[in-house]
Amino acid sequence: MAKIFSVMFFILLLGSNLSASDYIRNFDISIGMKKLDSDDWGDFDKQFMFGMRFDFQTKKFPVSYVFDIAMSTHEKKEEGLTLSASTYEFNTGLRKYFFTNQGKVIPYFGAGVGLMLGELMISDGFEKDSVRDSGLNLWADIGIKFKFHEKITFGFDYKFSKAKIELFDTDIEAGGSTFAFLFGIQF
Repeated sequence: MAKIFSVMFFILLLGSNLSASDYIRNFDISIGMKKLDSDDWGDFDKQFMFGMRFDFQTKKFPVSYVFDIAMSTHEKKEEGLTLSASTYEFNTGLRKYFFTNQGKVIPYFGAGVGLMLGELMISDGFEKDSVRDSGLNLWADIGIKFKFHEKITFGFDYKFSKAKIELFDTDIEAGGSTFAFLFGIQF
């Protein structure tokens, strides 16, 4: 994992002598639902997801460098206890946008690696107890963005992720399928 981030940092340094006009940057807020494996997550297999996505590319390079974070969670109350299950993703990779100069519809796909954290928590209102673990996350996404204005975009994203973690001495799948709405800016 450290090697991957080192390579990405080196690539960033190579492009650091370019002026701001030599970059295309995207920042998106994503809101949606994450579907996890019901055998592993039971009643917590459908989770609300919130994320932030940032990518940039030099005008000389055909793909964008990606830095995404996302959090998904599901909570329920049962017999005076609050039970919750959450996942957190910290991803990097590459994303390819198509037809960026030809109109208002921009399809894309991307893929990469990251860190996936998973957590189960129980609380009685006074004390909390939780168990968590992390693992390597492999992800890929596909989507479409629409330019609403010269710099304002909205769109749809479908992401698949795969990550094994261990909770209560059991290996479980913390990745899943995510469908999200995107709201962003391009600058």
